[in-house]
Amino acid sequence: VVQGPERERLICEAIRKLVARNVRGDFTGSGKPDATVLSKIVNFNVTAVERDILWPSVAQTIGEEAV
Repeated sequence: VVQGPERERLICEAIRKLVARNVRGDFTGSGKPDATVLSKIVNFNVTAVERDILWPSVAQTIGEEAV
């Protein structure tokens, strides 16, 4: 089981992939990356709590890169 910083890195990379491909079904109704889709990308279970912790920082860096 992947833990710690490596786990966070893999989840963040998966979030970036979802944002880059921009497929509607990859996101929840509230605009967050779907934890089930993230789990399929990284090949381990990503919880909604993990996603909620990491999503704001990834979204911020994506926003900064777009400027």
